Amino acid sequence: IDAAAAVDSAQPGAQGERVALVAAATSWHHREEDEEEDSSECGLGVSGWLGLLVMNACAGTAVALASSVCWQLAFCVSAAYTGLLVGLAVCLEGYKGRFQPFVNLLWVFVAWFVFILGLFATYDIVLPVLGDIADAQLPAPAPAPAPA
Repeated sequence: IDAAAAVDSAQPGAQGERVALVAAATSWHHREEDEEEDSSECGLGVSGWLGLLVMNACAGTAVALASSVCWQLAFCVSAAYTGLLVGLAVCLEGYKGRFQPFVNLLWVFVAWFVFILGLFATYDIVLPVLGDIADAQLPAPAPAPAPA
């Protein structure tokens, strides 16, 4: 706006230039405000991010403790937590700009827990079945000869 006053004092008939400079300065100022709003739009703050990380660490610990009891319990706990994360991420996706970084992190956690579910399925369901099939296809071992 100071530049527009300088144009007015230098050339009294430069009304068109003054309007163009004011419009440019105003639009630049509004773009700067929009960028500031975009960068601080995720209204979680530090406590929200830390809360999510602590909650995820607790869920991982719960899965590990359940795994020490039996793998079926750990699988169910992990599946329930994954479902909770998916539900929360889908619900928060409606707030496109406000919670987008938070939703992205939720999807990363969903992918991590799907990986954990896949590990449980692989080691506790698929491998034992494949082991039984392999054992059934192997010939029976020959009896050991009697000592002479």
